Amino acid sequence: VFRQRLTSEYGVDVLATSPTVPYRLTLASGKEVMVEHAGDFPSPPQMPPKVVQEPLVTATIVQPRELTSAVQQLCLERRGEELSVEPLDNSGERVMMTWRLPLAEVITDFFDRLQALSHGFASF
Repeated sequence: VFRQRLTSEYGVDVLATSPTVPYRLTLASGKEVMVEHAGDFPSPPQMPPKVVQEPLVTATIVQPRELTSAVQQLCLERRGEELSVEPLDNSGERVMMTWRLPLAEVITDFFDRLQALSHGFASF
């Protein structure tokens, strides 16, 4: 719908691409390189990287208490690390969770999956 409206209302052609995330690699030679596409990674037999660094985000998610385990499962599936869980009110009906997640896991469909499993009650 978005692409169709831009084309029909503004005459703008839209090129949709997959989002990319930069990775910093330290090669065995000590040289540091930035890569943004999987095809740019060095082939393991020829030159495996010693260190691969990826950008991380600190995500704060607020949801009803009964959805805590489902949100935890989603974040764990996305290689997340739980930093904290705390109640937001005296009755404990709402919970605030803080997670560290790889940016590559968040930019594709994390928010859509979070909204689907929480029926729109979780915020990110």
